[in-house]
Amino acid sequence: MRNVVVSPIARWFNSPVSTILLNSRSGKYYWLNHTGTAIWLALVGNATLSEVKTVLIEQYGLSEETASLDLKETIDLLLRRGLVELIENEGAPRARDDQ
Repeated sequence: MRNVVVSPIARWFNSPVSTILLNSRSGKYYWLNHTGTAIWLALVGNATLSEVKTVLIEQYGLSEETASLDLKETIDLLLRRGLVELIENEGAPRARDDQ
């Protein structure tokens, strides 16, 4: 089982229009739109990836296909930026890829 966890070097805060993420190691900032913010907050709240997809469908009226694509693209981006990590076969208490 793969787990997606928020990296310990990630810092964040919400602004009125987006969520701002900081990679504290690189010093680089990143901005998330509304759907990216929903994904991030769900990951911080220990949601499974399946639960995150359901949030996107219910909150934003996305189709299952669009929600899956948005989720994958956002997770891939967060991984490349060092803001989340994949942990294989561990019982990490954060977002799980349970599909």
